[in-house]
Amino acid sequence: MNAKMENALRETLEQGERIVWESGVRPFRLFDGKEGKALLLRWLICTAIAAALLAGYASTGGRGVSIYLVALAALALIVCLPILSYRQTLGQRYYVTDRRAVTLRPDGTAYSMSRAHMGEVRLYKLDCGGEALALGSLLLAERDKQLRWRANHPLENSNYVIEGLVFYRPENAEAALRILNDGEV
Repeated sequence: MNAKMENALRETLEQGERIVWESGVRPFRLFDGKEGKALLLRWLICTAIAAALLAGYASTGGRGVSIYLVALAALALIVCLPILSYRQTLGQRYYVTDRRAVTLRPDGTAYSMSRAHMGEVRLYKLDCGGEALALGSLLLAERDKQLRWRANHPLENSNYVIEGLVFYRPENAEAALRILNDGEV
């Protein structure tokens, strides 16, 4: 854990709050499972569309490099954003305290959800191996959405209150599930 994360954890924990479970993210590959294959397909489709548009532009006598630079910049953005999200996911830490569930990102951003208002908690087996722990009843309706994506984008309401968190590929997820379901501390 880096210094930003340590500071954020200290600032996030309330007076007297105790950590009862913690975990990092078990390593995985960017193209693992359905989500990884969908990402690769999106990359291929975007590259093909960009190439077709540029070829069409060139065949009509288009001149100037600005359109090519814009297309390359857009393509680089499409490729880089999922890689940055992947790295962010790998660096996350997850905590269950006697009061809350907390996701701590490498940049020091912390998202927390009160155990008292969590609702249902469910463990999903991932097709790429490992599990994802979905916290919050509203999130369960999104089951077919991307759990890896939701691990980086907690479900917030219009008042910025967290209503759903995903712990993606945590170590010993069953213990966290037992603690959250049974109300253990």
